[in-house]
Amino acid sequence: MKIVNLNIMPSEIEVSNEVLSMYLNILVAETIVSASITSHELLMNIHFEKLPDLEIFLQIRFFQPDDAELMNIVDYNEKMYIATQKLKHRKITDKKVLNLMNQSRLAMGRMRSYLKGYYKLRLKGLNLVPLLGFETEEFLELSYPRYDLKTIHENKYIEMLTEIVGNKIDILSLNHVVEKFFTFVDGDAYSDMPFDFIKIPLWDFPLLDDITYAQMKYTREDLKKALYECNFNLQAFVLVSHDKHYNYKDNREILQIFTNHVKSPVKDVQQAINNSLYLCQIKNKTQNKSYARYNLGITSAANLVNHYERSGMLEAYVCSEVKDRLGRKITMQDMCVFSYCTIEKPDKEQK
Repeated sequence: MKIVNLNIMPSEIEVSNEVLSMYLNILVAETIVSASITSHELLMNIHFEKLPDLEIFLQIRFFQPDDAELMNIVDYNEKMYIATQKLKHRKITDKKVLNLMNQSRLAMGRMRSYLKGYYKLRLKGLNLVPLLGFETEEFLELSYPRYDLKTIHENKYIEMLTEIVGNKIDILSLNHVVEKFFTFVDGDAYSDMPFDFIKIPLWDFPLLDDITYAQMKYTREDLKKALYECNFNLQAFVLVSHDKHYNYKDNREILQIFTNHVKSPVKDVQQAINNSLYLCQIKNKTQNKSYARYNLGITSAANLVNHYERSGMLEAYVCSEVKDRLGRKITMQDMCVFSYCTIEKPDKEQK
């Protein structure tokens, strides 16, 4: 099962839920591709020293534009940096100019140090520290999301979404806000009123706030055997689903197909989760507390693309172009499968 997560800033896709999804995807997916806020935060910490000097100013402006005093410092230091870079390869003897160049060098160091510290705090605040180390694993492919989309001729997400939705194999990892933007039915419920997607809860996990990288890696290996058959069957279900058109009236038939292909190994995976060493330890510490649920969603190709427009990630023209290109490969009513994570409360707290 290959999971693909896309997100850029700004959007209404919540970063905290994206982080939760990354944790659970690392535990259950065979392959993960992420061009998202999460992947940006991880890569910025991993490759910070390779960041070009001018990018330092851009990054500070992007994340803290409302700090007027800081913006003035950034503007001044950037102008000084650009001016002194032009003098860098000249033979300078004037002490005032040399002093200015030295001030610029020291200021650049302070800017780098400030941004590096800021990113370390963000990494800790977003609870991403336990994921550092997975970037070297072959199953995880991280890339930077594109923030300044207007600087390129064509939005890169046009090609990406067209390929992902159209290939009938990969599963997009969406955000829990999908329940805000679309109507749905839960599990094997039925409704005479139209709804946009079918929600199938797969697995429940304890919240992984206190887990470490080593424990995450152990747990992924621990669950791998149970997930093997489930991932194989889930992929078969995805392929079968793509041969059909999404129609809310067919939800009982769709759920029967899911039952035939996937339901039994899904239960086996939940049993493995319940018995996994570190997940058990975390669950025992947090009894009667909220937990994370990994869900499968079934909808149309059109709704899958619409999610990115409604969440504010992509502009209407981008989604329109994706639909036009997808229309040459599939119909926009073709059934598609996606995943997303939610935070659930114990029954007694929900009442």
